[in-house]
Amino acid sequence: MAKSETGNGPFEYKPNLPMAYIMAILWVITLVYMMYQYISQKSWFFWCMIVGVFMETIGYVARISAINTRADEGTPVAYIINFTLLLLAPSFLAAGCYMAFGRVIYYVAPPARRNVRNMWVPARFITPIFVVLDILSFLIVALGGIRVSAAITKLNEVGSNKAKARSDLEAGYNTAKIGVIVQLACFGFFTFVGARILFVAKQWQSQWPDSGAWKRLAWAINGACALILFRSIFRLIEFLGGASSDYISKHEAFIYVFDAFPMLFVFFIFFAIPPAKYLPRMFMSVRFKKHLAAQEKAAAAGGMSSGVGGAGVPMGSYVGYQRHPDDSEAALQGAGPYGPPVEEQQKYHFQEHR
Repeated sequence: MAKSETGNGPFEYKPNLPMAYIMAILWVITLVYMMYQYISQKSWFFWCMIVGVFMETIGYVARISAINTRADEGTPVAYIINFTLLLLAPSFLAAGCYMAFGRVIYYVAPPARRNVRNMWVPARFITPIFVVLDILSFLIVALGGIRVSAAITKLNEVGSNKAKARSDLEAGYNTAKIGVIVQLACFGFFTFVGARILFVAKQWQSQWPDSGAWKRLAWAINGACALILFRSIFRLIEFLGGASSDYISKHEAFIYVFDAFPMLFVFFIFFAIPPAKYLPRMFMSVRFKKHLAAQEKAAAAGGMSSGVGGAGVPMGSYVGYQRHPDDSEAALQGAGPYGPPVEEQQKYHFQEHR
């Protein structure tokens, strides 16, 4: 991504303006529908996906401006915005997947099954561990992206130290490369954990809170993660080439085939299989209060909830919903594994109905 010899500004190829418009329109539509789904279904914990779709949309809209900038005007700010946001947005999508899967585990697995033997990671730490690693990779990639952007700007400035700028560019690529490697390691382990949980869940199939519909959401999350993993591998290959990368950096099709479309499909998956359709209302809150979520799960199974789920539909309308074997009347009163103390129930119902 050094200064182009082709008269296309910071681009190493002649960018396709109509394709840039098409991609920007697709992302604007995705943003609008994602916002509609997020608000209408009250999927508040999915805020990371909202941030991610905003970044992708702004990034591709900025790409249009960058293409329309004359080559003799130096590196446009729009190009830096495009490059940086597209590089960082998938980290937010990954965080959304981690949060969703953590809730699926608490929805499906009985307390006795939420251990290292079954999960490989303690259930209560699955979301925090992967989100922290995601934040770490995000910060490293952000640092690398900033260094790359600054170096590209210097390369396009008249009278700048080109040798130092190229050195900074290589350093930026190397930093971003480390961040992507951390993200790949995190994603790879998460993929194995997700696959294992789907496999070992068969051991307590008789205790599933529904007829198995939750597996659609679990597979959707794993599918989304696979697409993000696919995109991260592409970025790693790109960064391994460094500033001297030839083939990838000189062909625009790669950015669309291996980055733009896979990230669009991540959102299409969740449009078709939204978490709110498969998880109770209390699982949708930003701050996941596990004991209250367990209470609502138990009450819903016994027909004692307020009747509204995460998507604003009766709890009985969840796909394949069935009464959990452990959700006895005693459990609803605090004696079972899913029932919190009576004082918490009273506090919860007071807050809900005041």
